[in-house]
Amino acid sequence: MGDEAKPEPKVKLGWIDYVRMLFKGRAAVETVMREGKLVAAEAHKAGIKTLGFWASALAAVGAVAAQVGGLIPPPYGAIVLAAAPLLYGISRGLKKRDDDLGGVKPALATSDAWANILAALGQVALASQGAVAPETATVLMSVNAAAIAAADSLAKSGAQPPKE
Repeated sequence: MGDEAKPEPKVKLGWIDYVRMLFKGRAAVETVMREGKLVAAEAHKAGIKTLGFWASALAAVGAVAAQVGGLIPPPYGAIVLAAAPLLYGISRGLKKRDDDLGGVKPALATSDAWANILAALGQVALASQGAVAPETATVLMSVNAAAIAAADSLAKSGAQPPKE
């Protein structure tokens, strides 16, 4: 019976002790808050700062340059111009779907929407220069419009309303 644990004696703290504990804990709380903000900032990195955005942009620009320069025949440059931001938009939508705040931005405030809008403008430029048939450019612009809608829908599918 000597193995029974004896209860710890209760320590009485005065209000001064509570104030001291409050100030001692403040530094630890500030450190945790600072670390949390750094983690949140990394998780919510703007799309234009990601490798995927720049890879998509370089692929689209390279495809247009290759087609205009005669390195690849039409309409392959226009197809890559449509496909690169489409795939980027879908990947961003999937990433934001798993993020509580991922889909709370309006579609036109996202990098994936602007990548697809710029690609559609590139289609217009290719068609106006005769590098691709206007019909092909129109179909590929529709692909870019669908990519904006798909990416936005994917992002919003996982978004949660802000907590009050």
